Amino acid sequence: MALQMRAQRGQLFGAVYSVNQDSGLNELFPDTVMTPEAWEEKLKNWQNSYQLIEVESELGWSVSSVLELAYLEWQLGSRPDWSEALPYYGQHPVQEK
Repeated sequence: MALQMRAQRGQLFGAVYSVNQDSGLNELFPDTVMTPEAWEEKLKNWQNSYQLIEVESELGWSVSSVLELAYLEWQLGSRPDWSEALPYYGQHPVQEK
């Protein structure tokens, strides 16, 4: 599945994952911020089939689902280092002078 979400300054966040029945998601293309044209080109040249999912912003309502996924990973024995849980922002804020 290919996920895209609107970012700032006319760009998109994009990532591609595959679903693994044993361990959840496998990252095939990491979360990256890019222009819509670059994302379109990436998907156009993607070698495997994918389902494009357009993610909306304001995702606070999904926190319980994220916790459920984390708990399932924990039950499977996953004990990642805390640094792996840092959010990906992809862009630095624009500072006005």
